[in-house]
Amino acid sequence: MPRHSPQSLRLRTLMDEARIIREREERGELKPEAALAMLSQLKNRHRTIFQRMLGI
Repeated sequence: MPRHSPQSLRLRTLMDEARIIREREERGELKPEAALAMLSQLKNRHRTIFQRMLGI
């Protein structure tokens, strides 16, 4: 079984979260504005993780 770095696992988790938000919006569980706000927060977390990975 291949081992993944903590960064790649975090990135996969973020991508899964984004997919779940989009699916909830498509099903009508989230208003488009709420989904957009959640994706924006996710993007900011994503940026922070990349900055940490790159040592910025």
